[in-house]
Amino acid sequence: MEGLRKSEKFMSEYKLSIFLTLAMLAMLFFTAGMKTDAAEVPNGLVVNNGVISYYENGTAVKNTWKTVDGKKYYFQSNGKAAVGSVKVKKAYYIFNEAGVLQTGKKRLVTVKNKQYYAGKNGKALSGIYYIKNKFYAFNKNGVYNQKKTKKLKAAAKYNKNFKKLKKLLGKPKKTKYESYSCYGPGNDGYIKYANFTVYVYKYKGKVLYMGAE
Repeated sequence: MEGLRKSEKFMSEYKLSIFLTLAMLAMLFFTAGMKTDAAEVPNGLVVNNGVISYYENGTAVKNTWKTVDGKKYYFQSNGKAAVGSVKVKKAYYIFNEAGVLQTGKKRLVTVKNKQYYAGKNGKALSGIYYIKNKFYAFNKNGVYNQKKTKKLKAAAKYNKNFKKLKKLLGKPKKTKYESYSCYGPGNDGYIKYANFTVYVYKYKGKVLYMGAE
C-alpha cells in the first residue's frame, strides 16, 4: 500500500515537473516572439525599394516635415518623401531624388531631368530671374521654362530695341528716367521688376536695352 502511494506521489511530481517545463518553454517562445516583433518595428528614416519613408513606433508619418542628420525632408499624404517640386501649403519646394530639401544659396538644380531654381530656404522660385548675366523663366511650380528663356535671351541684346524684351518681361514695378545719359544726348533709365532691374537708354522716343542686374 505504501509503495502504491509513493508511486502515485512520484507520478504527480513528474506530471507537475513536465507542466512547469512546458510552461517555461512556452514563456520563452512568447518572449522571443515579442523581441522579434519589436526588432521588426521600423523607426526613423527607412528606404524600401527606392521609396523613402519616416516611421515613428512603426507608423509612417504623413504631411510632416522631418530633419535627419541636418537634412530636411517632407513626407506627403501617402507617407512618401517629396521629390522634385512639391507644394506644401501655399508654396512649392524643391527636393532632390533622395528627398532632401535643396536649401543653401540660390541655384539651379536638376531633379529627374527637370531644372528648377531653388531659393535659400528651398522654395521653388517662379517667374523671370536674371542669373549670371542671363534671363531665365520658370513656371509656377518652379520648372525651368526653356521656350520662354530662349526668347528672353534672344531679345536681351546690348543696345537693341527694348520693345520686344519689355513685352516678354511683363509689367514692371517702377520705371524712372534721369535727365542725363552716360551714352549720349538722351536719358538713362532703369526699369525695376520683382526679381531684377533693367537698364535702358532713351533717345528720341526709342528705348535701347543696356543691361540688367
